[in-house]
Amino acid sequence: MKALKTILGHFPEYYLILLTVLSVYTPPFSFGINPFAITVLAILVLQVIYNNKAAGLTIAGLFIAGNLYMLLALLSEFNEFPAFTPPAQKLLYVGLSLFALNITVSVLMIARYTRATEEVVVRVAESA
Repeated sequence: MKALKTILGHFPEYYLILLTVLSVYTPPFSFGINPFAITVLAILVLQVIYNNKAAGLTIAGLFIAGNLYMLLALLSEFNEFPAFTPPAQKLLYVGLSLFALNITVSVLMIARYTRATEEVVVRVAESA
């Protein structure tokens, strides 16, 4: 049960690791391997191992910022359709679903690291 709790507690990090692993292989660039994605993957793995609160909040904040940028790109692409055709619907529904999932993961990650910070403050206040 404790192992399941640990895995579920790190779900946002595991989700980001999965997304990064899926983006590592980019055939047209740098012989098929994306060095930026490998660096991000290493940072995420270190985050799972060390649970740094500042890094966790930074990663979540950057992920939210990236997703907001992609939401604007999605809406821009959607506006290029002349009518609300089935391809436009598919683009909008799939894009918004992925956006909602990504924002949920980011909020879970922020809540986890904010809660951990508050617990430390409460423990320090109780011991004083």
